[in-house]
Amino acid sequence: AWQGGWPAERLVDGNVETSWFTAAGDNVSAGKTPWAAVTFPADVAVQRVTVLGNREPQHPAGYGVLAGRLELLNAD
Repeated sequence: AWQGGWPAERLVDGNVETSWFTAAGDNVSAGKTPWAAVTFPADVAVQRVTVLGNREPQHPAGYGVLAGRLELLNAD
């Protein structure tokens, strides 16, 4: 889920000045494990994944990336 104003599209928009936020209450502080899935329309070779924390100036603290897990899956 996402929080209004910061939709999931911002997760992969290529703009380092935007952020994506989970919905209120869907976060580690609330005991949840938020996640996001990205599906490509065709096979791709993933060479790099860069995870950036919060970059929204109106939310300067408490919205960072503390840990993560990356899974790369094929169509099968």
